[in-house]
Amino acid sequence: MFHESVDPPAPAEDAWGAHDLIGALHARDRIQRAIRAAGANSEAVATVAVADELFRMFTVVDEDGLLSEAGMPTPSEPWYWRRIPRNGPVPRELNEWKMARLTGDGPT
Repeated sequence: MFHESVDPPAPAEDAWGAHDLIGALHARDRIQRAIRAAGANSEAVATVAVADELFRMFTVVDEDGLLSEAGMPTPSEPWYWRRIPRNGPVPRELNEWKMARLTGDGPT
C-alpha cells in the first residue's frame, strides 16, 4: 500500500472531467463484479487494492454530495462512489452542475 505524507500534485487543467470520473466509477463497479465472479483471486484483489489506495490519495470524501446533487444517479454503495478528486476540473464541474440545477438552468 502507498503511504504518502505529501499531497499529490493538482491535476492539469486538461485532465478528466466529471463525466470521465463517472465512467471510471462504473468501470470500477465492473471490476468488483469480475472479482466476485472469479472467486476473489488474491492477486486480483491485491492489484485492485493498490489502485484503490491511489484513488484515495487523489480524492476526498464528497461531503457536499456533489455527485448526487449535480443530478448524477449514484449508488449508495460502494465507498468509491462517495469520493471526488480533491481539486481540479472535476469538483469545479460538479459544483457548476449542482448550481445549474439549483437555479433551474440545468437538467433536472
